Amino acid sequence: MPELNKENPDVIKECVEVLKKYISMGVDGFRMDLGDILPRDFLLAIVKSIQKEYPHIIFISEMWDIATDRWNPEIFDGQVNSLMNYPLRDAIIRWGRWGNYEHFLYNFKKIYSEYPMEVSNILMNVISTHDTVTLMTSLVGEIMNSDPYQKLDDIEQPWRHDTFDTFGFRAYCAEHDKLTDEQQVLARRCEKIVLPIFYTAQGNPCMFQGTENCVMGYKDPFCRKTMDWDNPDIDMQEYIKRLNQYREENIDILSDCEPRIRNITKDFLLVEMYNEKGSIILISNNAKRVVGNEFKECKVIFSENSTKDKIGEYGTLILRRDY
Repeated sequence: MPELNKENPDVIKECVEVLKKYISMGVDGFRMDLGDILPRDFLLAIVKSIQKEYPHIIFISEMWDIATDRWNPEIFDGQVNSLMNYPLRDAIIRWGRWGNYEHFLYNFKKIYSEYPMEVSNILMNVISTHDTVTLMTSLVGEIMNSDPYQKLDDIEQPWRHDTFDTFGFRAYCAEHDKLTDEQQVLARRCEKIVLPIFYTAQGNPCMFQGTENCVMGYKDPFCRKTMDWDNPDIDMQEYIKRLNQYREENIDILSDCEPRIRNITKDFLLVEMYNEKGSIILISNNAKRVVGNEFKECKVIFSENSTKDKIGEYGTLILRRDY
């Protein structure tokens, strides 16, 4: 890839022209690759130029950390409109897999209390991307990083010595590309727990191809497999279609809301998304037990292994209350 002088006015002008071409083809938003290392003046010049002519266009920056912890958070002075929400992915998976509710609570509160509402409502929430371990493997893979002070996908440490053993790392990933049958059963169960949280959180859900097909694999290139069109995972595809429908039918609340965690333990989560129209209440039961539903007056809008009266083992119940 060529290295461009991003302070050169001609480079900025060319970038703007490229963006305008894609806008003319129907694109209404752009993700800025490696956005957190792009120069501030470069981002300001491009965004200001585009949004002056096309005010509806949004810009989302690739950032792996919580923005307010970075020297240039980019979201307060017009550099970008919003961000990729990797910290939320990290929190959701750590809770779904290890029950780390302290980490979930910290990240959730920090993101949604420190980001402006207009940023939070259009966060690019991710549960899997081309740069991460696949969701299935993230949930059960033996070398995933359980340390909440490091990133979930920082898994290369065993191969770091005086130099990095690239061949050894790739060999391990290749040899462990497919999960055992027992691991697959556990991963599918965990996936059905974490996905409703992902679909309910403030922001826009975005998942990488293959997640709906329960693709397995560690880091690139193993997470970027060609889609296996001949062997669709009908059960998971139908589950995700139900989540898509749930979100679309309740977008009047989920697209512009405030979040509130009402209860969380290592295996129980109760979160509410609310605005002046009503609230969405999500209850996740990540344990082998049955939990009663205290919101029986609310309308059930999504359920998995649950009824209006109870949330079953490893079940999910989502309800709506209109004001």
